[in-house]
Amino acid sequence: MSKKKQPEKIIKDNGSLKIKKGKKSDLDKFNEKHVALKNVNVNSDKHKIGDTIRIIVILLLIVCVIVLGMNIYHESLKDGDNKYIINEESYLNDSLKLLEHKDDYIGKVVVVSGIYETYTKDDKLYKMIYRKTPGNGGNNGIVAFDISYTGDMELNTNDYIKVTGILQTNNDNEDDDYLIIKASKIEKLESLNEFVYK
Repeated sequence: MSKKKQPEKIIKDNGSLKIKKGKKSDLDKFNEKHVALKNVNVNSDKHKIGDTIRIIVILLLIVCVIVLGMNIYHESLKDGDNKYIINEESYLNDSLKLLEHKDDYIGKVVVVSGIYETYTKDDKLYKMIYRKTPGNGGNNGIVAFDISYTGDMELNTNDYIKVTGILQTNNDNEDDDYLIIKASKIEKLESLNEFVYK
């Protein structure tokens, strides 16, 4: 007896008509698997290429953020007149930037507002401008810059002032190298927030 080819059947599936064919030959099954495997390989290659492109784009974005971030970090103190201004809204942060990266700012014009004060060290009188900041036991810290001023404006302790000058290092003593603003202009201010928190 010879096997009869099974007839194609028409069946209804979810309201649509489909033709159901008889049993598939081994060759048909092999071809379907081979096509499916080719599709998997093509798709996995596409995923590998897509992943590589994503990684490259992410690395480029990271490099851009780092480069721009460094410029923005230093430019945040800069105004249009090529002066580095310690801003009221971020006084403490801006001061720390200037102190931590002093080599980037030495020789540049800086503008700082604060409270005028004098102090004596090794029998020498020093002038400074400062603001009160949070400290270990409350609001007992300060952020300060020494100033050098040869003008004729009369300054009194606790005057509120705005200093414009060139940032320099004062290395009178090799063990005590610190920043000093060589003031070209000092203005008295009517009011000032003595405490800065950020």
